[in-house]
Amino acid sequence: MNKELRNYGIIGGLIGTVFFVGPIVVNPDHYLDPDHFENGEIIGYTIMFLSMIPVFLGTRAYRNKYFHDSPFSFTKGLVTGLIITGVATLIFYIGNVVIYEVISPGFLEKFSVVYYDYALEEAPNELARTAVIEDYESMEPYIKNGFLYGILMSIFVIIFGLIISLISAFTLKRA
Repeated sequence: MNKELRNYGIIGGLIGTVFFVGPIVVNPDHYLDPDHFENGEIIGYTIMFLSMIPVFLGTRAYRNKYFHDSPFSFTKGLVTGLIITGVATLIFYIGNVVIYEVISPGFLEKFSVVYYDYALEEAPNELARTAVIEDYESMEPYIKNGFLYGILMSIFVIIFGLIISLISAFTLKRA
C-alpha cells in the first residue's frame, strides 16, 4: 500500500474517531442529557462525512504525484479513494472499540437507556411508542457489545467514504 494513501486514511480515521467518540470520553454526561439528543444525530453524521474529506484530498494528491502528466481514470480514482476509505474505516472502528470497550465500558448501555426513555417520551402516539420499543429491541445486541457497535458505526463511514470516492473519481479523472 502506498504510504500517502495510508497516511490520508489514518488522518480521516483519526478525525472521525476524535470528533465523533472523543467528546464521549471528555464529557460523557453531556451525551446523557436529553436536551442534546435532538441535534446529536445530525452532528454525528456530519462528523463522519467530514472525516472522509481526506479521501478526496488523498486521491487528488496521489493523482498529482504519480499521474502528473498521464491519464487518471475513473477506476484508478475510485480504487484510490476506496483504499483511503478502508484505512480510515479501520482506524474509526478501532477507535470505537477502544472507547466503548476499554475507556468507557458501559457507556453504550447507559446512553441507550436514557435515549430509549427520551424517545418513548417524545413519541406522539402509541404506534410511535411501539416502533421505539421494537427499534430498541433490535439494537440491543449492538448496545451490549462495543465490537458490534463499532461495526455498525463503521458501515456509515464506509457509505460516506464510497460517496466521496465516487465524487473524487468523477471529478479528478483525466484522459
